[in-house]
Amino acid sequence: MGNAIIGLLSIELLIPGANSLKAKRKVIKSMKERISSRFNVSVAEVADQDKWQRANLAVCAVSNDQHYLQTQLQKVLQFFEHNRQLEVINSRIVYY
Repeated sequence: MGNAIIGLLSIELLIPGANSLKAKRKVIKSMKERISSRFNVSVAEVADQDKWQRANLAVCAVSNDQHYLQTQLQKVLQFFEHNRQLEVINSRIVYY
């Protein structure tokens, strides 16, 4: 049995156009669906659920190849960075 590695991307977002929780949820829900289907990762909002223009997401992937995880999570981060509806404030990738 091989060793599983968990890659975790923590990402803090600003959603400047969100003027309500409903507007924020619409943007976040769309991003979560697009990312999980495109990159085969799990995505969850983990903090700031009650703030209109802030979101903290965790993106998780599992593999036995850390280089593969690093590549995938970097692609996810770039996907966020190229989205015009939001701004990446902070991000961090860790492995377990």
